[in-house]
Amino acid sequence: MRVVLFILAGLYWVAAQKEGEKWYRPSFCKDRDCPHFKTQLMGDLEVRNYEGSYWATVSHLSDSPTKSLFHSYHILFSYFHGQNSEQKRIPMTVPVILYIPSREESSHGIRNFTTGFFLPDYYQNDISSLPHPQNSQIKITKCSEKRVAVEGFQGYAVKRTTQDALKRLVRKLLVAEQSYKEGYVLAVYDNPFKLLHRHNEVWIELKTQEE
Repeated sequence: MRVVLFILAGLYWVAAQKEGEKWYRPSFCKDRDCPHFKTQLMGDLEVRNYEGSYWATVSHLSDSPTKSLFHSYHILFSYFHGQNSEQKRIPMTVPVILYIPSREESSHGIRNFTTGFFLPDYYQNDISSLPHPQNSQIKITKCSEKRVAVEGFQGYAVKRTTQDALKRLVRKLLVAEQSYKEGYVLAVYDNPFKLLHRHNEVWIELKTQEE
């Protein structure tokens, strides 16, 4: 029954978006701010058109995405919890994202991973009021509009579940004959202490007609 209700809620949310006037926060964002997007369905492939937005990011060279996420997450978490110019807590948002470059972009097994925290809607509309990070590794990054294909999955985002979702998404892209960029994003929507009904996603950016 819970699955049926979740599907119906999702269909209502997609239908509401088609009205094109108001942003409806999806259920997996819960009560937290998250990036604004519009959804397009291509058969069983979900494509999202994300608005341009500001993120706090940390880039880190590593041989492991897990090590890089652990390193960068704590830096960004500290920034949101008061290690900034105003010693002010910034409301937590979702998702936490990790950009994972393709292995072709590595040098001797080392890749440049980027972890990002979405900045709350208040600062999206007034970025000049954002407290400055004390840690120089943190960059405030303006991400341009993006068109991404999405595959969701439950449980913890460990290597096996993430790779399974990535493979499913690539298969759907091939069926839909969509050209895409190398590398992908892992998006995690729940804190590590939540055990059940977790929501994660894999994003792959689609190429534009000019690319």
